[in-house]
Amino acid sequence: MDIYLNKLEVKNFKSFSSEKIKEFYFENNDATILDGPNGYGKSTVFDSLELLITGDIVHFESKLKNGHTTFLSIIANTDSEPTEITGYFTKENKDFTIKRIFDWKNGNNSKLKYTDDSGVTEDIDDFRVYELLNINNNFFKIGMYISQNNSLLFLQEKY
Repeated sequence: MDIYLNKLEVKNFKSFSSEKIKEFYFENNDATILDGPNGYGKSTVFDSLELLITGDIVHFESKLKNGHTTFLSIIANTDSEPTEITGYFTKENKDFTIKRIFDWKNGNNSKLKYTDDSGVTEDIDDFRVYELLNINNNFFKIGMYISQNNSLLFLQEKY
């Protein structure tokens, strides 16, 4: 069962402003390569995808879901606006979106929204995200995304 990420929208995340949504298009690609000099946002794209799927970013010491605010200034461009990350996916010829919203004014807890191809939106939880994307949270962390900062982490952890 193939799942494709067609587009990623990022707002108020790291260097991306809260005033404008940054869009990354991946449609019609079986593989995508991000290339460029240091400091141009390659890791930010991966971090935003990890945050969308897991609600966390492993290489940040603080767990966002646990209500710690230590890394708020690293995550959000500004704490006066929510951080929003939306993934546009295709699975079995059906389009859907998953959106994670961190409302910093109300703590660090995130909300997840799922919108199906008919436009119906519902609140979901992390387990539903993994189900929709046919992935296991631990598998995602060890097999789908290895941060350059933690390239040996998957060898050190026991799964």
